[in-house]
Amino acid sequence: MKSIIMNNLAHTASRYLALACVSTALLALAVPAQAGEKDDHKYRKDDDKYQKYDHKYVKHSPLVYPPQARPYGKSLTEWISLYWRWILTGSNPDESKIGRVQLMPIPNGELISGSGTPEDPALYRGQLEITIPVGTPLVLPQFAWIGERYNNGSPDDAPIADDILLAGVSTTFTINDRPVITDANKEAYYIPVTPFDPIVEYAAPTDYGSVGAVFFQGVGTVIRALPEGVHRIHLYEPYIIPGFFGTIYDNTWIVRVVRPAHIANPRSRPFGKSYGEWGAKWWQWALSIPADRSPLSDETGEFAGEGQHGPVWFVAGTFGTDAERSFTVPRHKFLFLPVFNWIFGSGVFDCDPTVPGVPCVVEDLQAGAAANTEAAEILNVMIDGLPVPDVRRYRGASPEPFSITYPENSVTEVPAGTYSPNVSDGYWLMIAPLSRGTHEIRVHVSAPDTLFGLIEFTVVHNITVE
Repeated sequence: MKSIIMNNLAHTASRYLALACVSTALLALAVPAQAGEKDDHKYRKDDDKYQKYDHKYVKHSPLVYPPQARPYGKSLTEWISLYWRWILTGSNPDESKIGRVQLMPIPNGELISGSGTPEDPALYRGQLEITIPVGTPLVLPQFAWIGERYNNGSPDDAPIADDILLAGVSTTFTINDRPVITDANKEAYYIPVTPFDPIVEYAAPTDYGSVGAVFFQGVGTVIRALPEGVHRIHLYEPYIIPGFFGTIYDNTWIVRVVRPAHIANPRSRPFGKSYGEWGAKWWQWALSIPADRSPLSDETGEFAGEGQHGPVWFVAGTFGTDAERSFTVPRHKFLFLPVFNWIFGSGVFDCDPTVPGVPCVVEDLQAGAAANTEAAEILNVMIDGLPVPDVRRYRGASPEPFSITYPENSVTEVPAGTYSPNVSDGYWLMIAPLSRGTHEIRVHVSAPDTLFGLIEFTVVHNITVE
């Protein structure tokens, strides 16, 4: 049997599974509702709810779904079964969302003290931080026993009697210091032996010979969507089975709930211009500023405000190098962010006059810009900790050639003057005005086969909106 320490994954000789630590995001599941059962046995007393369960009233926290509920069409048993299947097959982050519901990861825990016997319990402590969008419920078990199958002729693990398992685990599970699951109500959220159908097959046998999981039993919750802000989920759980083992889990999840940034549709025309037209405007802005004040070569963000005007704020990129910049943006400004962008033309060493004798053929310039744009293999953008999905959607090429005007002391060292034709292509984000306060935008790109060979960089923009 596998002992999942919601702090890390481990196994014990007793082969039990304790979900004492899940992810920094909040997860809670509800116990399955009976067919046709109506949720009309609800009582409110001050801030607490009392709910009928198995002919007795138990205290129920409004922070989690009632155990009989079916949040998003699934019972508590179904949600916890999906959770454990995800954990036991590697907990791939890309598979941690089921619709709007987030399966919480398990923190990496540290053994603080103890040998793991009932008399000298091992204390594991872990913390995990996670960022989720508003409106995201969380699935988080508190503990479980997982029955396994073996490749050495041993029989499958047997279940633990419900009363023994419940008596062996003392749970204090809180959200923002408010009790959610305690010894007083854990039985209401208890899921008896539930087979995995089909069994969970491991990618490789464990070092003690198990090849798959056949059932689980334990306690779990589905946490309602938390409001915007920072939340603390904490689980303190002594898990002691006399004659077998003793473990104490002390785990914390710090959950940041943020409102996702709104990004203009790549087919839209913000303020009357397409993404490709805004890309041309961005290049005209970026190359019009002298080198000693250029936002492109700026290492700190000091010159981020150079040349800014109108409803759209141009965010500076780099020449393919890492950077971390901090700057302030007025409220109500849209942000036009370069992710990975190219300019080809007469002003950037592709044809006359910066490459004397080479004629400027617009079709060739466009093909060069497109080929280098498409060389990107990794395009990752995080806004306030949330990934922007499918960044490749946000591609924009200039629909017509455009001119650029260099000042004296230009950032490319090209003499002052106006140069045409030029074309651009790339991935951009037109981000709607962010809320007042601090924000982080993180861009990571890897393009192994460009005109300049491998280009790989990470740029972090620390933005304060006044």
